Amino acid sequence: MTGVTEEQADGTCPTVVLLTRTDPANCYIACQLAASRRLCLVAIVTEDRRRGQWQLLKKKIRRAWRQQRWRGVFTLGFAVPWLYWYDRRTVHLQQRTLWGHARPQFPAGVRHEAFPSLNTDAVERLLHGLCPDFLLVSGTCLLEPRIFGRAKEGALNLHMGITPEYRGSRGEFWALSRGDFQNVGLTVHRIDTGIDTGVILLQRRLSVAPEDNERTLRIKNIQVAASLFEEAVVACTTGSLSAVESHGRVSRFFSTPMPWQVWKMRCRRSWARCRGKQGTS
Repeated sequence: MTGVTEEQADGTCPTVVLLTRTDPANCYIACQLAASRRLCLVAIVTEDRRRGQWQLLKKKIRRAWRQQRWRGVFTLGFAVPWLYWYDRRTVHLQQRTLWGHARPQFPAGVRHEAFPSLNTDAVERLLHGLCPDFLLVSGTCLLEPRIFGRAKEGALNLHMGITPEYRGSRGEFWALSRGDFQNVGLTVHRIDTGIDTGVILLQRRLSVAPEDNERTLRIKNIQVAASLFEEAVVACTTGSLSAVESHGRVSRFFSTPMPWQVWKMRCRRSWARCRGKQGTS
């Protein structure tokens, strides 16, 4: 890498390993982290995106069966093709917006290791050898303690939503759907054994424009994600960071929205624009 700072050269800059998946958004975040002058990205470790999606689908099938038996499984089966199309459209929009005509790629000069899953002995050995100060996690499966515990200062997760109000999936969508414009943004929190339940380190809220939807807000979150990661790492290293208070706040978990929920939210937003309501934060 070029433009190495004195801190990076003498080894006083905190070292980080990024655990993620290969897609335009995470390639963008990785490049921003690699360009940082206040931390040193020593490696990128990725898991197979399709395998992660398949594991998520199996969890959804089991949940649908527990809740509504065959009716729930049939409803999910109806929604799956649309969910696949919706995901591809979202990824294509992120690629066009974040990369233009360039091909998304991880930063040159940074070690990249790919694995089918991050919860394996091979990844544990790799992280043991790298011995980073921090693990930075973006868009992966749930990590086992033996993996997220392999950093001297801990593992930090990037969550595209405001916790504890919007834990789980698609935080931007659910905040919009509920008209909760004050809680659209992203969170960096420490990883524990729960789902987005770790100690909250930093949060950044977005301003919601009338023309925004869950896709455009996700891109806005991605564009500031690396700077929030950087801020959290530096603050943890210098001891200048105090946790965000979450006591007394309502904690909710949300899963991937179904097609009819997306359509309902889009129609409500369109109707509000037609009536001249701003619906902004």
